[in-house]
Amino acid sequence: MQTPTQAKQIRYQLVKILGKGAMGTVYLGKDIQTHEQVAIKKLILKHESGDSESILRFKKEAEVISKFSHPNIIKMLNLVERDNTLYLVMEYFEGKDLKRSLKEYSLLDKVTILQKIAETLSYIHDKEIIHRDIKPENILVKKNGSIDVKIIDFGLAYLNDFSEVAKGGSIVGSFAYISPEQTGFLRRSIDNRSDLYSLGATFFELLTGRPPFLESDIGKLIHKHLSGRPPKPSSLNPDIPPILDEIIIKLLSKEPEERYQTARGLSEDLKTFLANPDGQAFQIGLKDKVVKLNFQIKMIGRDNELTTLKDGFQKTKKGELHSFLLSGASGTGKSKLAETFREEIIDEATSFFTFKCEKAMMNIPYAAFSGLIKDYFEKSYRPENQDIILKALGNEKKLLYSLFPFIAAFLGDKTKLTQNTESDKNKIYEVFLNFLKTIGNLGQNLIFFIDDIHWADQDSIELFSHVSQQLKTAHILLLASSRDDEQENPGLKKLAETLPTLSIKPLTKTHIPLFINKMIGAAAGLSTKVYDHVYASTLGNPFFILEMVKALYEADILYNERYQWKVQEKLLESFEFDQDVTKLLKKRLESFSEPNEVRILSVASIIGKEFSLDLLHELISYQLEMENQNEVIELSDIITVIDKARTRQLIRSETIKGKGVYSFIHDKLLEILGQLLSPKESKDLHLIAARTLEKKHA
Repeated sequence: MQTPTQAKQIRYQLVKILGKGAMGTVYLGKDIQTHEQVAIKKLILKHESGDSESILRFKKEAEVISKFSHPNIIKMLNLVERDNTLYLVMEYFEGKDLKRSLKEYSLLDKVTILQKIAETLSYIHDKEIIHRDIKPENILVKKNGSIDVKIIDFGLAYLNDFSEVAKGGSIVGSFAYISPEQTGFLRRSIDNRSDLYSLGATFFELLTGRPPFLESDIGKLIHKHLSGRPPKPSSLNPDIPPILDEIIIKLLSKEPEERYQTARGLSEDLKTFLANPDGQAFQIGLKDKVVKLNFQIKMIGRDNELTTLKDGFQKTKKGELHSFLLSGASGTGKSKLAETFREEIIDEATSFFTFKCEKAMMNIPYAAFSGLIKDYFEKSYRPENQDIILKALGNEKKLLYSLFPFIAAFLGDKTKLTQNTESDKNKIYEVFLNFLKTIGNLGQNLIFFIDDIHWADQDSIELFSHVSQQLKTAHILLLASSRDDEQENPGLKKLAETLPTLSIKPLTKTHIPLFINKMIGAAAGLSTKVYDHVYASTLGNPFFILEMVKALYEADILYNERYQWKVQEKLLESFEFDQDVTKLLKKRLESFSEPNEVRILSVASIIGKEFSLDLLHELISYQLEMENQNEVIELSDIITVIDKARTRQLIRSETIKGKGVYSFIHDKLLEILGQLLSPKESKDLHLIAARTLEKKHA
């Protein structure tokens, strides 16, 4: 595929429109140079012009896929930029998409089609590519003796902001098939198992004639993916044999680790079925062998704490006062517990808002609550509630606006804003409490979670302490997490003394086998010696367990041979795991030896544990300008380094509000990387980052 360029000479001629969709218009075209027919997709770019990360990622993936040679992947020929529009040029294939041809194939034909798709997904997943938008419309089929299958639209999901589409009341489209983790409601990275969920939803429709969930409202449809149970396929089509029921339901599991772990495993089960469709049932998943470590495992060993949170939430729904502080050492899983709690209670009547405190914000008054309340207005505010909120605020609205100016804009209030000069905190507490009680009685259950409150500004800590004791008759649950070794702050001490505290302890020895088995995707697991050694070295701290298993894998002590996990036990006996987090992380950083790699990660650390690429790019550009360097570090260079850090398990990624958000796996990384900058660089960049973040949360 040619490198994307501004095409001065028109190489392609548009012949006629083949179809229109949410992502653009597809034309039958002609290559003037080769005289061959081609398909040309004119792409609709829904992101803001400044949000170029998604476009760069799409171009990068298109370049990779253009080199693929697979009979079931549509060939990408060119990507042309012209007049700020992208044109994707592909081979022309005369098949019809599955959505339009559901009734044209027998059950065995349909299973054959799915087996070919599964085999194709195995091919791309092995090359570290995730499709992200598997659905009937993106699968072309042609029957001419044998069945030809082509998967299309690789990488286009990068250009689709699902959160914006969801707010826009658009047609259901891709939302009928997206995985729970792809909805944006769960703070999880997307991996190959997301494609398998979407394939399960496609398989469901192929065999039953309808998707797993029938909802015209996208919000309700998303909640079905998060917590709904699809009907058994055979209840809609009695010709479906039980074994296919079992395969589809497994694919549609909410938890990624309960689905097929590989497309290869699914393909093998479908081959077994096709070899003897009328034969006896067989145990599915036996050939579903994992060869990579899984770092996104379900929470283990916190059932009691989770039950306490859920019980508190049930009482909150009745209007009772409930707040909790999650306290524990670094790495014990406080944030994981809160996220699991969120996943288990989220429904159409419940909204969960999270603000993760950063060290850079410690001097910004009310930054934590500013972030939470802005999140509320962006996700849950309904214009029909405007008059109710304004009436409740009355003459005190100016004080609230002075603290959180964006509230006036959301409420459409043209009241002239004034700077906050209120010195009486009790008055501030009274007005804010009244505001929370108002929004807490608008028909939604609200949960506000301040993560790492030990990094919060003092005003936010004191405000949290006050409202957590006074917030009665509102359907609001307040939740915060804090390290138990960071509570010397008087405000935090008071919080710990007054709030019900869930102390998050290390895991017990009995939890270790399940934890490691989930990481390696094996039910049988390893020898007792391995589990005992890991426990003795980590003392049950989940972060250290993850890191030790990584270290064993990197040292080839834990390895995969012919789809079986094995351990070199003699080497294990002499392996010493250092619980010094600083040493552990420094060793992993050794592979970043290029100056610009170090620069990019160091500047990212200034922003905080969580950062976006646009702010990182802005800070790096400023740094280079201050150094009077002619060098330019492009956003594409930053993406390359950040992706490398993701593969080295130094950075996590997720999609929030349609944009990539990245976070360091441990606070110690911020310290290590921050020390690589000079005191002046650090001071200047901290100042710019703080101003930018303050502007963002103002």
